[in-house]
Amino acid sequence: MPTVLPRPVIKGFNPANTSGCVLYLPLWKTSLQGSSIRSPDKYGHLCTVIGTVYGSQGRTYDGDDEITGSDAAFPAGASDRTVLMWVKPDGLKDYQAFFHYGTNTAHDAFSFTSHFGANTDRLYVGIYLKNAIAASDAGAIVAGEWALIGLSLESGTDVVYYKNGIAIGSTVIADSTVATTILSSFTIGDSWNVGDTFDGIIGEVMLYSRILTQGDVMRVYQATIWRYL
Repeated sequence: MPTVLPRPVIKGFNPANTSGCVLYLPLWKTSLQGSSIRSPDKYGHLCTVIGTVYGSQGRTYDGDDEITGSDAAFPAGASDRTVLMWVKPDGLKDYQAFFHYGTNTAHDAFSFTSHFGANTDRLYVGIYLKNAIAASDAGAIVAGEWALIGLSLESGTDVVYYKNGIAIGSTVIADSTVATTILSSFTIGDSWNVGDTFDGIIGEVMLYSRILTQGDVMRVYQATIWRYL
């Protein structure tokens, strides 16, 4: 079967101008090299950079770094949301945190991480002390390889995982553990839990206050792939 190549770059694409975008952080952007940066979306989230090293494809994390900021305007409660990130992990490990926001009590925080045990190549949604009952398909993340990974969370219960524009698994969170996110702050490359840090490069982060369809996610992939692959 012939290899299916991505479509040409979609010129002029800017996630910040896409409907429902509440956070866009292109960590490769030269204007975001400092230790205090502001997201180039309409909300202008002020972020503190701790330890990450700037590069032309994003920020390198060494397992002890993070970027933090205010999660004002993020989806709260059981509101719909979609998060997409370009990442290149150095390796695989338990609960490697990509993105986290909200408080850290009951099930009031939202985390996007790798899975654990024998499934560290799978994506996982975490709700503080309450976790989804299934992770993504295997092979979602591969050490040393770039991928656009993400998930959508609908009504606080229905999860769909994505890799490179394709759905790679879904799950329904039990009603007793519905996500009811209480806003507080966000972290990229780490979470509330000690040891959940990310190792590798994070290129860009996109958060939407709506459910993106697989077609939407594929368009993001096709418009951004040129920088990483």
